[in-house]
Amino acid sequence: WLSTEDPMPQAPGLEHNRLDILSMYFLLLTIDEIFRSDGKSLEHGQDMYSLSRVYSRRKQTEAVISIYHRLEEIGAAALSADQLWFHSLAFKRQGDWEAAVKLWKRLASRRSIEAFRANIELAKYHEHRNKEIATADRYARQASKRCPDSARVRTELALRLARLRSKLDQ
Repeated sequence: WLSTEDPMPQAPGLEHNRLDILSMYFLLLTIDEIFRSDGKSLEHGQDMYSLSRVYSRRKQTEAVISIYHRLEEIGAAALSADQLWFHSLAFKRQGDWEAAVKLWKRLASRRSIEAFRANIELAKYHEHRNKEIATADRYARQASKRCPDSARVRTELALRLARLRSKLDQ
């Protein structure tokens, strides 16, 4: 355009930009509707999970829990380990230990970092809340089978196991 002052070669670029602006407008309308309806228009699990992560960052635990229940309705068996872990922490924050423990137990036997974390949480729960030291020890030992290769984590786990064994010996 600078050399010929003919605007026609710019037409495809201008059309592309026009469509970008229109797309952005409709995208914002969709996002607005999702938040206004608390995600009730969402049908796909991954979209609902993404919305629950937004709510979590906003410290809206009730909304996170509500979305978990919707995810459960459409097929909780399909939830990934990281999704189960994420929602278990929401239940823990809310103080719903029964729901958190249920999810941790679902995770505990898997082969994943979330299984390790779930076993640690179950060990803590049984040690500190239920005072069931033998059960806590069992989950801590199960965690040791899935422990990541972090020296700090292995040290913390060794200390937990030693403390539990000490309590069992009393």
